[in-house]
Amino acid sequence: MTATGWSFSIDRGGTFTDIVAQGPDGRRVVRKLLSDNPERYADAAVAGIAAILEDAGGGAIDAVKMGTTVATNALLERKASRSRWRSPPGWATPCASARRPGPTSSRAGSFCRSRFMGR
Repeated sequence: MTATGWSFSIDRGGTFTDIVAQGPDGRRVVRKLLSDNPERYADAAVAGIAAILEDAGGGAIDAVKMGTTVATNALLERKASRSRWRSPPGWATPCASARRPGPTSSRAGSFCRSRFMGR
């Protein structure tokens, strides 16, 4: 299947928003913007997409995929409010990955127990 428009992959972090765009011709464009810069734009992702399309002379958008690490970083840096996760029976907990074997599993497991489970 041939792309007919631009595809944008965006990672919004606490400091920077990174954008990787692929044009319909296959070219790749990368942009890095400050996530919070109200003097220049209201939203970094929208501003980045607009700038890339402007530089390219316009074009259709096929896809925008966005992820964020803002909430994850707040938890890991212990800057988030105390919270408790409650899920319906059969749903996984947010700490399920802490139980898988690996070099950081014991640290993540103790963090999840203390942060989410009150232990």
